[in-house]
Amino acid sequence: MNRLLLLISFVITPVLAQGATYYVAKTGRDSNTCSQAQSASTPKLTISSGLACLSGGDMLIIKGGTYTEGVQSDAIPSGLSETQRTIIKAASGEKVIVNGLNSIGDVWSIYDRSYITLDGLTIDGSNATYCGLRIGGSTVGSHYVTAQNGEILKCHWTSSSNQGAGLNSNLKYINLHIHNGGRSDSNQDHGIYIVAHDSLVERCNIHDITGHGIHIFTSSGTNNNNVIRNNTIHDNDSFGVLLGSGSNNYAYNNVVYGNGRHISGTGGMWIAYYGASGNKIYNNTIYNNTGIAIRIRTDGSAIVRNNICYQNSTDSIDDETGTASISNNLFTNPLFIGAFGFNFALSADSPAIDKGMTISEVPNDFNEVTRPQDAAFDIGAFEY
Repeated sequence: MNRLLLLISFVITPVLAQGATYYVAKTGRDSNTCSQAQSASTPKLTISSGLACLSGGDMLIIKGGTYTEGVQSDAIPSGLSETQRTIIKAASGEKVIVNGLNSIGDVWSIYDRSYITLDGLTIDGSNATYCGLRIGGSTVGSHYVTAQNGEILKCHWTSSSNQGAGLNSNLKYINLHIHNGGRSDSNQDHGIYIVAHDSLVERCNIHDITGHGIHIFTSSGTNNNNVIRNNTIHDNDSFGVLLGSGSNNYAYNNVVYGNGRHISGTGGMWIAYYGASGNKIYNNTIYNNTGIAIRIRTDGSAIVRNNICYQNSTDSIDDETGTASISNNLFTNPLFIGAFGFNFALSADSPAIDKGMTISEVPNDFNEVTRPQDAAFDIGAFEY
């Protein structure tokens, strides 16, 4: 009897099928059916036509070329789960440029969607009015959306932004090159503007933005539990990183240099604004920024440890609250291997070696080297 029940259970238990794969190419035709577009030899011509074929959990592979179109907020269906994401990706080894239309606000927007991955795309904001990539929503927000292995450039406003205060969560920006964005007369256009909680910015290179490199803020104060790690953030007009209006946000293992170029009073990293509490700045290398290395404006429970602050206009940590926890930071010459060549690894006789505090949240360094390598944590983004 037990064997019979077991056999019946195998027969009636549904097995979730893998999603379908569709193709878009500059050699394609939008007159091709969705069934035909499942073959790389008969693809769709436009991204919008390819997206119209997708159901949740499907994949769209885009062949190399420049696509002068925009992707609107409701064009991509949500995935079904973390393991059944809707994926839009560039074909392996091919450069896909999406450069929008003059008539649209954003090049690419995703609203009220979940479990979506954008992989390997170049989003060029030259032709759009506002953002390169906007993720958000007005009803339930967007969740578990990942943008990775791509490039966002020349956006008139913020390069990548969230919309919908308090609604968005679990967004990931991984290995993105974000650069040359924002209006020349504005300090409100940022590289990544996070209006979300439990989100991640990792291994991104963000530079030549007219505002902050990374900006976490919402007036609702719900930008909590975000992680900014292992990024290179440099040559932006305002602060490299702002942790604002949220609690328990982390910034660690970042290399932050050359920021604060054109906006007075800015510099490396900043904690400020509404409801900021319990934020952490650990093991960053903050070098040659115009202005102050680290400023704490409103978070009296902030923790700032193991940071190198050197060759900034002001090599200090300015705690305006008077109650933040600040220790094990280095303000003298760290003896980098080659700062002029932007090699901020430590030389053998660096005073940063073994002078840091053990921090369980930072088990590896910028290059994923395990901490500590010797008796104690090193100060800065790199473990010797």
